[in-house]
Amino acid sequence: MSTRNSSLPSRWTRAVEPLLWLYLAGMAVLTVAGVGRLSFYGDEIIHIEKIQTFLTYGVYALAPASSTGFDISSANGYPYSYGPLFSLIGHLVAVATGAEAWGSIAATDAAFAARHFVVIAFSFLGVAAAGWGVALVTRSRVWGLATSALLMSIPMWTGSAIFNVKDIPIAAGYTLFTSGCIALTLPAAWSNSRRRIEGFVAVYFGTLILWGVRPGTWVAIALAFAGILLIRLRFANFAHPWATVKTLVAPVGAVAASYLTMLAIYPAAFINPVKLLFMSFKETAAFPHDTYILTDGELLGTPPPWYYLPKWAAAQLPEVVVALTIVIAPIAVWLVLSRLFRSNSTARDFAIPAIVVTFAQFAAFPLAAILLKSTVYGGLRQFTFLFPGLVMLLMIILFLASTAPAVRRIKALWPTVVGFLVASTVMTTVIQVQIFPYQFSYFNPTTVATGVDGRWDIFARKLATGELWSQLTLEEREACTTNCPATSEFPDAFDAATPVGQPTLPADTVVQFPSSRTRQKPKAPCGPAIASVVRPYLWTTFTIESVYACPTPVPPAE
Repeated sequence: MSTRNSSLPSRWTRAVEPLLWLYLAGMAVLTVAGVGRLSFYGDEIIHIEKIQTFLTYGVYALAPASSTGFDISSANGYPYSYGPLFSLIGHLVAVATGAEAWGSIAATDAAFAARHFVVIAFSFLGVAAAGWGVALVTRSRVWGLATSALLMSIPMWTGSAIFNVKDIPIAAGYTLFTSGCIALTLPAAWSNSRRRIEGFVAVYFGTLILWGVRPGTWVAIALAFAGILLIRLRFANFAHPWATVKTLVAPVGAVAASYLTMLAIYPAAFINPVKLLFMSFKETAAFPHDTYILTDGELLGTPPPWYYLPKWAAAQLPEVVVALTIVIAPIAVWLVLSRLFRSNSTARDFAIPAIVVTFAQFAAFPLAAILLKSTVYGGLRQFTFLFPGLVMLLMIILFLASTAPAVRRIKALWPTVVGFLVASTVMTTVIQVQIFPYQFSYFNPTTVATGVDGRWDIFARKLATGELWSQLTLEEREACTTNCPATSEFPDAFDAATPVGQPTLPADTVVQFPSSRTRQKPKAPCGPAIASVVRPYLWTTFTIESVYACPTPVPPAE
């Protein structure tokens, strides 16, 4: 992609581009280095069972109690909520590396590592797709690279890329679909047959991933197409509706082709499209999960109040990203709405379709979850897909601002914004290295300064259990009575224990892990932590998980 239309001087592009490539390479190495350093994710174990059932019975669900009369209508585990695509790819990679035999899913360290490398590959696909989409709009490779770098500077993205088999593939597919839509809605003067083919392929593979991992995300596909159709009708002033509708033939064809591919892979669910659309949406919107989420000192039940997602976003996104979102999101809405209510074309028309689809990826599902009071938990984990959409939206609006004469007249504004973005990226990168491999438990410095322990549900609790367990002596392990982990939940490397030697626990004392529901320290009179997973965090330290010695009987946890 040429940089000739970049708003940045050529001398800057020549200097910045190698630095961006170097940064992306370094973050890629950091991400790959995290494989094998975490306990195993509970949902991943469930999906191991589901893919084994799929290979045996053709249904992606939990294994049946009986092998007789089992089909999708009698399956447990919400067979329409999830698809087998990621797990199949993970199985193929595990077979290719010798970690599994075809048709037999393993729970060994090597098999988990194979699946985690696939998660990382999906995360890299999402990073590349985000950069490609912005490069198409800005016609600048540097802006695309800056988008990819900003995405990888978000600790929750790179941290989730190490293990999150559920949400990273969805984020990658969604971003590939969004960028494919951008490629297919470029101004005619910018487009050519190669670009249209690239857009078709991106939409095909993006929707294939969406269908194949979470069929209920068909709503995102429909929403993006509706937004593109509406804005294109406005561009034509509603004079030639049929001609406008025909512009969606290619992307709709790509979606149809991806559906047919999934029909071949998972016929039990995809043979009836009407039922699939209804059931996948129903199971996704009303997923039964009764739990509590410790949020800024409050125990919030499910569904949580409206401020749950905004609070978590303000706590776990870098402050500069939060500030830019508060400023830029309303600007994006204004740009689109002002164009819808204005018949004459504007100099920004080339970017409006991109703003529509990136804003939809960033905001549509979180807003729907708030308005519909959906079951939401796990911090921002369920909304990992919003990070690429948000970063793309921010960069597109910043590009438009950098080329606007009114903005360029404010000479100090642009260097200030760039300076804050660079400073934020440097700070979050330093923190990522410090708290590695628990970047997904990141809280920004403002939140850390006000206190995290006992105030926020640190998502790393289960994933840090192996490292914490390895610090306990044999005596302390044997004295564990509450929320004690199973050694099958973490790699073999974490199973070593310190020799007992002299007794280390007072008489009538047991070992207790924090509650798996509230993540809070057990009530007094438990003593201080006997072991902790601690990481440096800038000029202070960050406690990810602790275990406590408590007198018997064990007091109830908060």
